[in-house]
Amino acid sequence: MAQDHRSTDKDRDAAERARRLFLAKLSHDIRTPLNGVLGMAQAMAADELSPAQRRRLETLRQSSEDLLVILNDVVGVPNAEASALVAVHAPPSPDRPLRVLAAEDNAVNQVVLRALLEQAGIEPFIVDDGAAAVDAWQASAWDVVLMDIQMPVMDGLSAARAIRAAERTSGRRRTPIVALTANAMAHQAAEYAAAGMDGVIAKPIHVEDLFQALDAALELADADVAA
Repeated sequence: MAQDHRSTDKDRDAAERARRLFLAKLSHDIRTPLNGVLGMAQAMAADELSPAQRRRLETLRQSSEDLLVILNDVVGVPNAEASALVAVHAPPSPDRPLRVLAAEDNAVNQVVLRALLEQAGIEPFIVDDGAAAVDAWQASAWDVVLMDIQMPVMDGLSAARAIRAAERTSGRRRTPIVALTANAMAHQAAEYAAAGMDGVIAKPIHVEDLFQALDAALELADADVAA
């Protein structure tokens, strides 16, 4: 009887792990292309548009947001309130242009990220994998690192750990690292924090979340300098 009980518990645990893996993959695989649609819609909102064009763009944005709500309901991720698309956002306004290093292997996501950051006058330096991100971090000083998680050569978690280890060894000032990822399940956020990351921006990227994360990174860096 005890043996049967243990087998049942094992089967239940295995089924739960399989369910979580399936939902995580589903979330990632839908969020990635959705990032291209919603991201470019937000970038276009900053352009000069006619009233008719803006209405069409708002329809595109709202449909994307509706799809995201459905996805979040399926995978169990809380839905944030989505505001209507407007042409003016609140980008960070430091005394000098932010030095942003981004690691992102998806070409569409690179285009989206660059377009959104350009709204704040930021020209990011974008690399294709975690190993290249570590090399770029070592070669120059950065205000913030935006780190994708699933990448070839070296993933984002390994890259973050490598940067944190190098900081400890060299005594270099801590660089804020923000996960920029389609892996947005609650348990995954804890993994990012454990790897030394300071925040998470879920894909599809909402420009307000991106700018808020950059502001938080600036505050973190300023506090570190003051200490």
